[in-house]
Amino acid sequence: YDDFLYDLTESLMPYMSEHYAVAEGRENTAIAGFSMGGRESIYIGMKACDKIGYVCASSPAPGIIATQDSFMVHKGNM
Repeated sequence: YDDFLYDLTESLMPYMSEHYAVAEGRENTAIAGFSMGGRESIYIGMKACDKIGYVCASSPAPGIIATQDSFMVHKGNM
């Protein structure tokens, strides 16, 4: 999942800028997601903070930081 950061910043965002009229810059860019998408929104927002100005994570899945819940131990990737 975490490789989507590179798909977004190196492929998708440049494609959108080239083919559509978009307001560019960090102050005009947001990412949002629910569950695993929320987890990825946090991850991408932290790793690409020079490109993403706003992050919305609704009920994010665990795994960004090391933690343990009633089901398993999450090693974390930050």
